[in-house]
Amino acid sequence: MPAWNPDKPLSPDQLETVLQQAKRERWTRLALIGPRWTRGREDLIDQGWPGDRVFALTDPLTTLPSALLELANLTTLNLSYNAIGEAGAEALAGAMHLANLTTLNLGSNAIGEPGRPAWVACLPRGGGDWRAGWSRISGC
Repeated sequence: MPAWNPDKPLSPDQLETVLQQAKRERWTRLALIGPRWTRGREDLIDQGWPGDRVFALTDPLTTLPSALLELANLTTLNLSYNAIGEAGAEALAGAMHLANLTTLNLGSNAIGEPGRPAWVACLPRGGGDWRAGWSRISGC
């Protein structure tokens, strides 16, 4: 039984538990949506996301937990409406364990043009999607 209720926002302590489970179960998709998201997790579920992989957060991510950067099986990651900024984008770009990532959504994270090149260069060799509020880039 999970230590969280998927219908309520996830606290920082609960996030650690979720990330441990994601690693243990080799999740390929994960959405950690910041509290400024107004449409609710149901919007992503309606778009085809599995409900047990979509989490609204009580507090925006301002730094990235190391456990998140170690999820080697992730192919899709949605961190929209957090506050990771340029430093978070660079940390993601340098995360060697995220080599399987093909789709990344960093919309509404205060990432400007300097954070863009790092991710374009780091997307998988076969291409992928990268979203950061102002643009969507397909194929690297």
